Amino acid sequence: MLKDILDAREQRANRRERLESLYDRPVVTFTINIPGGEKNSPKYNWLCGLAVEEYLEAMGDRKGAIEYIEERSSADGPETFLVVNEDPVALKKTGMEIEENHPLGRLFDIDVTGVSREGLCRPLRKCIVCHRDAVDCIVGRRHSRQEVLDAVDCLIANWRGMACRAGHIKI
Repeated sequence: MLKDILDAREQRANRRERLESLYDRPVVTFTINIPGGEKNSPKYNWLCGLAVEEYLEAMGDRKGAIEYIEERSSADGPETFLVVNEDPVALKKTGMEIEENHPLGRLFDIDVTGVSREGLCRPLRKCIVCHRDAVDCIVGRRHSRQEVLDAVDCLIANWRGMACRAGHIKI
């Protein structure tokens, strides 16, 4: 299982590089932050799709700059690639805004080729369980996989509850 996930991540990086080279444009990649295991479920496919929808909505009039879209699944879960004729820093800032402010943003992973969160002097992402720096919790194995998955499920349930009360979705 771990080898399959690592192979899928390498294939995604290779695909991103090929797209960037082919189009000579930045590539925005969407994945989800869910630990190990089975990531190809309807719930996680929906979650990645939501990240893409939120991003497209945030782009507004700039959506015309999208030159290519590709959705696929791998052992590492759902993934979407956008090739966009726009400044990569602006694209990354749009992604970070969603990751930091959407109620489910902690579960979204929105990457842009050539630009990093650290390179833009943004703080590290926080742990979904205890809100320390996520890297510290991952490296230190502070939480079990089940604790993290329970926190993910809780976040999704809370968001769906808020969205239902606001009349945005019906379950």
